[in-house]
Amino acid sequence: MNPLVNRSQAMPTQPTQATRPNPMQFMGQFMQNPLGALRQAGYNVPDGMNDPRQIVNHLINNGQLGGARLNQLRGLAQMIGKK
Repeated sequence: MNPLVNRSQAMPTQPTQATRPNPMQFMGQFMQNPLGALRQAGYNVPDGMNDPRQIVNHLINNGQLGGARLNQLRGLAQMIGKK
């Protein structure tokens, strides 16, 4: 596949606003099935990845997660850890 011809498949895609569920809905789905929730939200996570740190590193390294969204997730992770 030539990335210059078919750029949409060569570059990782980020979820659009339309594919992101509301935060509370996502949290419920995430707690039940983390990989399924991430995939449904439009993230590309390989099969067999089940370590949260490994998943986050994969999403960051592939450009699927960064900036403000990463900061939001860090805050959410801290809130979950306090409960």
